[in-house]
Amino acid sequence: MAEMTKHGLTAMPTTRSSKGPDIMMFNEKTGKAFGIQVKASTTSTAYWLIGNTVKDIVSDSYVYVFVTIKTTKSEAEEVSYFVLPSKVVSKMATIKRTGKGWPYFDAKYAEPYKDDWDIFKRK
Repeated sequence: MAEMTKHGLTAMPTTRSSKGPDIMMFNEKTGKAFGIQVKASTTSTAYWLIGNTVKDIVSDSYVYVFVTIKTTKSEAEEVSYFVLPSKVVSKMATIKRTGKGWPYFDAKYAEPYKDDWDIFKRK
């Protein structure tokens, strides 16, 4: 949420047990509200696990933010954000289940959306 605030957006968490977005976000300049699903990884990952609702919750106002947090040799953290419309995630998600039984989103499809915070500012 701090990263969203840096981009002039108002964000607040939803309750932990709710189905749907992790964060609700509002852009005062455009008057648009968004539901945001966050998926994070602390390893160099080739994919993110995503929920079974990936094909069910698709909307212009529903966005996924994939986050990778890497620790460098100097112990600093390197954080990358990939901001994708739910329509893209739904279309590109691999429904073939992983060993843990979850659909996943391949990281190679996220790269064009790196730091695309402007998705929240478009009219």
